[in-house]
Amino acid sequence: MKKTPQERYAAEIRAFAILTKLGGKHFVQITGAHRFEALDNGILFGLPNHIAKHGINRVKIRENDHNTYDFRFIKVDKEKYMHEDMIAVENVNEESLQTVFSDITGLLLSL
Repeated sequence: MKKTPQERYAAEIRAFAILTKLGGKHFVQITGAHRFEALDNGILFGLPNHIAKHGINRVKIRENDHNTYDFRFIKVDKEKYMHEDMIAVENVNEESLQTVFSDITGLLLSL
């Protein structure tokens, strides 16, 4: 079913809020994150290949019903036309978003 403009806007606002909690422009510059996609209750974005641990090159973050966040760290192999969920972390509070991201990917978000 096609989303209304209001639904798309609401999804974009939620995605932007999560990106802001991760560090906003600073997060994008440090990680090289790209191809952002607003989800109904979260955000999906790519990371450059071979930069994160475990070959992770896609990250999905969704806000759940408990006002916490669920992460899915994904490895996409375009040559083999496959993807696999590498690691899932659930019920992450807002204050721990950056820490969980750094711990799983190995990418430091601060100097």
